[in-house]
Formats: sequence, structure tokens, C-alpha cells
Amino acid sequence: MSKQSKAARDNRANQLNPQHSAYHQSRGVTGPFLEKRLEEHRQVPDLGPVNPKSKDDSEKG
Repeated sequence: MSKQSKAARDNRANQLNPQHSAYHQSRGVTGPFLEKRLEEHRQVPDLGPVNPKSKDDSEKG
């Protein structure tokens, strides 16, 4: 394993995290577009129930 400073490791991790501004800046997004992209990545979609029961499952019950 190569020796990297903590700052270098943190920077690399931030560039791989779409919820961090360094991710978008490393891909050339700056200014007002950066804030818009960050908001898009911070929003978590509603995926609904994790294990919804179907009608067939409730009848087997």
C-alpha cells in the first residue's frame, strides 16, 4: 500500500462521494451549477416500504 497523507486520502474519498462538493468540482462543475447538483444528490427518493406484503403472502399467513 502506498503511503499517503490523511489529507490526500480524505481528498480522494471526497472526490468519490457524490454528496460532497469535491466530487462535482473534480468533474468541472462550479458556481451556481455546483449548488444545484449538490441538492440533487442530497435528496433521497422515497422508495416505499422495504418488504411490502403482497395479497398472496397475506393469504398464506
